[in-house]
Amino acid sequence: MKGAYDFSSGWFQQIKGRFAYNDYEHAEIEGSGEIGTLFENQAYEGRAELIHRPIGRWDGVIGLQYQDQDFSAVGEEAFVAPSERDAIAVFIFEKADFDSFHLDLGIRGEFQDAETIANGNSASHNLLSMSAGATYEFAQVFEVGVSGGRSQRAPTLEELFASGPHLASNTFEIGDANLGEETSHNVDIFWRKVRGRYRFDFTLFYNDVSDFVFLQSGDSNADGNADRVESNFLQTGEIVDEDDALLLVNSVQTDAEFWGFEVETRMTLIDDSRGSVELRAWSDYVDGELDSGGNVPRLPPLRFGGGLEWERGPAYAGVSVTRTTKQDDAAALETDTDGYSMVNIHAGYTVPVGNNRSITFFARGTNLANEDARRHTSFVKHLAPLPGISGLFGIRASY
Repeated sequence: MKGAYDFSSGWFQQIKGRFAYNDYEHAEIEGSGEIGTLFENQAYEGRAELIHRPIGRWDGVIGLQYQDQDFSAVGEEAFVAPSERDAIAVFIFEKADFDSFHLDLGIRGEFQDAETIANGNSASHNLLSMSAGATYEFAQVFEVGVSGGRSQRAPTLEELFASGPHLASNTFEIGDANLGEETSHNVDIFWRKVRGRYRFDFTLFYNDVSDFVFLQSGDSNADGNADRVESNFLQTGEIVDEDDALLLVNSVQTDAEFWGFEVETRMTLIDDSRGSVELRAWSDYVDGELDSGGNVPRLPPLRFGGGLEWERGPAYAGVSVTRTTKQDDAAALETDTDGYSMVNIHAGYTVPVGNNRSITFFARGTNLANEDARRHTSFVKHLAPLPGISGLFGIRASY
């Protein structure tokens, strides 16, 4: 549910609110027909915003947000104990324009409490996040800007209370209820050309993260390989020598630094009765190091790509090529991942059927070069590559 009320006078011009309730359940059915694992999740979320009238050049909003979550997984594939999480936050966001300058300011305070239902393990976190940004527009087509902030994140229920096999990622996860808040200090610098036949967007970023939370592998038997275990590891405590066994990972914290860039360019090649044709090229990269030594696990490598997009009235089509380079700067106990190229095409035609309704017929082709593509970010890259050459035909209705 959502709604709003406009004030005719006073400090505030509008109040907006929304409320959501989600009740989710699914069962993993064994071959015998019995329920192997039952997952249930109930969540409430409410948000209210007071939009104040302009104060000089400043516009802004004051808000309150509340969340309540009850999660349980019971059975063979349950790796997190039934848990509850409550969070309440207040925030203020303000923005102002000074001719060619645009400023944004924000602050958010949050309290989160999480606990397991059966054994009473609990964790509470007080979070404070702040941000500020400035943009300067010049020559009518260019923008330069900088933004900085301090953001805090509370560990998730999985990071706090996991204790069992997580079969979707082929891991055996062990959480830590004593994990503290993750605090990140961030700086972004960008330069954009936002109008004209040729546009671009170039961003540099740097993040200094205190108490960074991540899943860490270990080598308890000193054989040079990450520990792998069976699903009954809590009972046996045994490390096994099997490549397809579960990877043993623990939720840990240490300081870390990240830096990288994102760049995108677009050029309109044709824009006439033949339709519009746009050329796009892009690249992104991130590197991260742990203060305790070594690289951050499962970081994606350098990527770059390009493509052509054609559109004429109700018809559109496009082709794209993406190159993901080899990741050979892996973290401790990680294996390198080969690079790969993905060639994709798509096309579609939209038929209007009146009253803002339409039907779109579309087709897509992915991995047309049939590459053996494996993502370095995946826990199961050695077991499950990305799909090979494939096609999809579909119909989408909008109303």
